[in-house]
Amino acid sequence: LVHINGKCQSLIGATCIPGTVPDECSYYDEFTSCHVHRKTCQCVPHYYLSGDYCMPVVGSECENNESCVAQVENSFCNDKDICECQDGFTEHHGFCEQLTNVHGFDCFDRPWLCEEFDRKSACIDGACSCINGFDVNENDVCVSVLGRSCSDFTDCIVYDPNSDCIDGTCLCRAGY
Repeated sequence: LVHINGKCQSLIGATCIPGTVPDECSYYDEFTSCHVHRKTCQCVPHYYLSGDYCMPVVGSECENNESCVAQVENSFCNDKDICECQDGFTEHHGFCEQLTNVHGFDCFDRPWLCEEFDRKSACIDGACSCINGFDVNENDVCVSVLGRSCSDFTDCIVYDPNSDCIDGTCLCRAGY
């Protein structure tokens, strides 16, 4: 329940004015918005009402695939009757997003996502990045810098401080 216009009431169904900034419904629950035509607060797409709160469909109980897929693309009802994202997809703000181009992905809330996609990546400063000694290739996979072509030592040392450009190839410096 929320306090709106001097009354304690359920947020969903409460009267609102569309187009206000910030949205008066999302002020109380980030997963609600003011419906333009009905002029009432409702759950945003891919969320459903559970008690007094809007919850994501992914992670909620389901009876069959249709109950998940009808609300969230690339989801299914698993054998424990829980909606989840299909293989190769992950839940992000209520959507099932494909796990491609994960490098640079905002991982602040889900740091495990980076390593799940590529064992040589990690959540660094809130974004998926390759770990030291690796660089992302054209297929969005972290590959070793060693053995890659280079024009001078700066092409290598940026990724691995113990490497050098020797005869046009990134190699370990002597003693490493």
